[in-house]
Amino acid sequence: MISRPYYFRYKFTHVIRHESGVVELLCDRDTVLSVEMLEDVLDFCTDLASGELYLLINKRNSFSFSLGAIQLLRKYDSLKALAVFSASQSTHSFLEFFMKMTSTGFELKHMEDRDAALAWLERCRRPFLKKIPA
Repeated sequence: MISRPYYFRYKFTHVIRHESGVVELLCDRDTVLSVEMLEDVLDFCTDLASGELYLLINKRNSFSFSLGAIQLLRKYDSLKALAVFSASQSTHSFLEFFMKMTSTGFELKHMEDRDAALAWLERCRRPFLKKIPA
């Protein structure tokens, strides 16, 4: 049997739960995520991931985060690893600044290849999977 991802349309986002347990988030074009919007979608993603969130933010569409939403993301307890897929140099520069200026409780990477981002998140998730009793 071939494993397939599960696709959800949730408000202003497309959410993909990959068979590996990684959750991918793609917002509608020109969305500006407020604190409330991001908290709502992160809670939805965490429920899909059964508690431990390994998240790929796919910036294929142009969307952004309010400052409060960025601060929420930094403090979101269920988030264990975050990859941001974007070819944008400004996104890369912002994430470098974000990583230097703030501490997070999760792994964070900017990647220009979506498949590489998914593979990295799956590797991050693997140690968690080993902790689950058989």
